[in-house]
Amino acid sequence: MKKLMLFFCCFLLAISAFSQKPAKIGTSKYLEEKRGFKNIRLGSEVASILDDLRESKDTTLGIMPGVKFYEVVNSETLKVGSNIEIKKIIVGVFDAKIAIVSGYLKKGDGLIMKETFTQAYGNSTQTNQFMDKFTWYSKGVFLVLDNEGLREDSFLMVDRDLNDRIDELGKERAKKSVSDI
Repeated sequence: MKKLMLFFCCFLLAISAFSQKPAKIGTSKYLEEKRGFKNIRLGSEVASILDDLRESKDTTLGIMPGVKFYEVVNSETLKVGSNIEIKKIIVGVFDAKIAIVSGYLKKGDGLIMKETFTQAYGNSTQTNQFMDKFTWYSKGVFLVLDNEGLREDSFLMVDRDLNDRIDELGKERAKKSVSDI
């Protein structure tokens, strides 16, 4: 009888584990499930998409301690639906993992991208009603759409855990350099 009960409990656990529904589109849970842009998944090993990248000297995102930047060269990754073509995507890698995805759009395409992100991830937060910047959050992902650029619109997706590690490394390096002043 105990074996039968044990088998039944294991069976129920197996069913519940495999019957997890995918996150509903239009929620922050969907942002957490997607964790990136197309095949570029935040927190995943960069080796999984290395064939689609080339080293980048782009300094748009600034200098970040321990982060190496790559540019996406796969033209399919640069298309969103039939309305938006992304001019450039930069991928930031920290400790061999994808930490940052930043996309640059033709000026005005940010309005379409905002609607796309809203449909996918739910309503955004707009911290200043006079600025055209929108933010989406999930447990592990931070997404900002910035339509304030003079020549282009952009978005930035960040793995929150890896970003914390990058920040800590920057603070450690700053402490060490204080003695050199």
